[in-house]
Amino acid sequence: MPNQKPIPSVEEAARKIKSIVESLDSALFSGRLSGPIQVAPKIKKGFSLGFEKNFLFFGPALFDLCLDAVVLSILHEMVHFRNLINGVRDLGRNSYHNKNFSSECARLGAFVIRHNNTGWSILSLYPPRNVTEENSVIVPEQDAAHFLTNLVHEIVNDFNWELFYRCSYIFRSKQKEYTYKYTCLCPPPYNSIRSGRGPSSNNPLRIRCIECGGMFSCSSR
Repeated sequence: MPNQKPIPSVEEAARKIKSIVESLDSALFSGRLSGPIQVAPKIKKGFSLGFEKNFLFFGPALFDLCLDAVVLSILHEMVHFRNLINGVRDLGRNSYHNKNFSSECARLGAFVIRHNNTGWSILSLYPPRNVTEENSVIVPEQDAAHFLTNLVHEIVNDFNWELFYRCSYIFRSKQKEYTYKYTCLCPPPYNSIRSGRGPSSNNPLRIRCIECGGMFSCSSR
């Protein structure tokens, strides 16, 4: 009977995502973003990626995406993070992605497609075939689009995707883990994050909030 391949750990999954962050950061953001970004899992059905403070959380839905879409989803969140630290508001009511978001994505080489509910939120390497409304697509400069396409394909070709997609098993086998809640000095409800690293673990969480400057402390489980 053939040996089954081991299920990667949460830390290994986070390292894989962090490596994509670093590749995009080096090529598109002059290496200024990946340092403060921490990567951690979020056990929530239907959740793929999202930032809270300087945490990039990943969930089970991320592993349902194709290879290009995984990289573009991470780029999507990195644009949000860059705008956050630069004081640029790129989300309106009900998480509507405005032109501050779309213009930055197009500058980086992505085709930006408008969604009826979430605004200019969909990134693509290619012009969409199924969009018929006028003014529903922002087209990037040709050189920028060529650069981003080559970059994404380079990341895809160099990445161990078999191991990455095996990381999805961590959400099936350990769904009640990683529930420590940490809070900072910011006013609620935007003052909390969650992590699997408890205060008494071998590697306790030591993260400082980029907004209030306070350290996150464990408040509950």
